[in-house]
Amino acid sequence: MCGSFSPLLAPYGPPLLRLLCRTNKLYIQRASATLTAIITHTKPVALASHIANEWKHEGGKSASYRIACSELLVALVNAAIEDDDFKAKLEPKMDEVEWLLKQAATDREAKARAEAKKVWDLYKQTWPERVQW
Repeated sequence: MCGSFSPLLAPYGPPLLRLLCRTNKLYIQRASATLTAIITHTKPVALASHIANEWKHEGGKSASYRIACSELLVALVNAAIEDDDFKAKLEPKMDEVEWLLKQAATDREAKARAEAKKVWDLYKQTWPERVQW
């Protein structure tokens, strides 16, 4: 299903990510659950780019967006741990994943920082060669 969902990510990914900026918790929960299911079942590599682009523009202003994207980043790294093929495909996007990790780690929301700590622990285990001490 991974290859067949890739063309649908461009029209559906950004609007789903923008739903995370809403103040209504129902929109946030459903959009987050949908995006987590997309990551888990289809493993789209381009989603990291979409998350970073939205974070750089309007989405980064919303606390709910930053928290939800930190949780999505955990799901993305977990998917890379489970599937070596996805891990290899994610390698070219590692700069964006690292940028998202840095943004979440220095976020003013404690929940986003806590999720970033989870991502960092997974990141150190999965890509030890990229970690600079």
